[in-house]
Amino acid sequence: MARPTNEPPFELPDGRKTPVTLQLRGSVYRVRFKSPEGKFVVVTTGRTTTAAAWAEVAKIVPAAFAPTQKVDLRKGSWEEVLAQLPESRNGKALRPKALKAYTSRINVLRELIPASKGPHDITPAVAQEFVDKYAYGTFTKSNKEGAKEYKRTAKTVATTVRVLSGLWSKHFRKMKVRVVETNPWEGVEKPPVPKSAPTAPKETDIDHFFKWLDAKNWELLSLFFRIKAFVGCRTNDLCQALSSQFDAKTGTLLIKPEDDKTNQERRIKLPTDYAKRLKAVMGKTYLWERYLEDAKKYRPGRRNAKVFKPSLIYWCVDDICPQYREAHPDAYPITPHDLRRRAITLAVIANKGNVDGAAKALSIHPDTARENYIDVSQAYDTDAIFKLLEATAK
Repeated sequence: MARPTNEPPFELPDGRKTPVTLQLRGSVYRVRFKSPEGKFVVVTTGRTTTAAAWAEVAKIVPAAFAPTQKVDLRKGSWEEVLAQLPESRNGKALRPKALKAYTSRINVLRELIPASKGPHDITPAVAQEFVDKYAYGTFTKSNKEGAKEYKRTAKTVATTVRVLSGLWSKHFRKMKVRVVETNPWEGVEKPPVPKSAPTAPKETDIDHFFKWLDAKNWELLSLFFRIKAFVGCRTNDLCQALSSQFDAKTGTLLIKPEDDKTNQERRIKLPTDYAKRLKAVMGKTYLWERYLEDAKKYRPGRRNAKVFKPSLIYWCVDDICPQYREAHPDAYPITPHDLRRRAITLAVIANKGNVDGAAKALSIHPDTARENYIDVSQAYDTDAIFKLLEATAK
């Protein structure tokens, strides 16, 4: 007859407990415990002594709970924290670019501060040690012996500190990772970033770009760029849009919080002409899914996908501006971000110089508007802009 050996409830790493009993069957101990589904299961330990059997229990029970287990991250290791980072956005998946930005910086941090075991041991002093090594040290682009060494620019250092600061303030606290009371990255000293005069295309440059684009007779792509230039959103935000986010009756386009980098909902009233054109080309599920068919005609020779993914239109858009620069090497090298910056500048002008008002109109953060706004006297043809605004208003 089995002789039970009882112990206090077994505690899992995430704090949950389950009743555990050792049972001797013949000369071998078995463990009886309540599974994640709430049912009692019996598993052999394969051991004949109590001590050895309990050692096996410490492996068997956590393994059974592994799929449902939440690791206590208060003093989580880098491996444990990184494993849960993808879902740190209020239970929703992080944007791929954001995840890549965070993990790449953490990898560099761990390389330069090898003694660090997790976020909990990054104090302001350790953060400063990392910045000093990162800013004034060198790196190579190859693992070959004697490879050329490079120094990082002040802008690269500033960007890395900004990314790490955001990781600490936006994600680690939500994940309940134990970190120092103040963000260790906020007070670090870093090399000053040289200020350069902002550059922007003139209206003639914008017109030249759209004439070149329209000459391709690709309505979907032309409309995508025009809406981006009007809305001022990030390329990926617009690529993700579902057809259900566009109200053809009101001509209103919704950018969902989960698709926006700053987690803000944006509702933009499109010009009547853009709304009509978008209604004509929109897909059943995604706004831009007609790209699948169009690509066969306008991007021949490339491998054609059978299922639409937002990344398809994203990489197409990303490829267009280099094509323009190659076709017109003497023209202003327009980028998708130029169109975003221009849209924000136009909104500021339309709001009579009120940056906060422009931010509200575009449903973007005021800091984003200030960062991207360019003094019209340094960039755009004022008369041409006001004519454009008047035409849009009609």
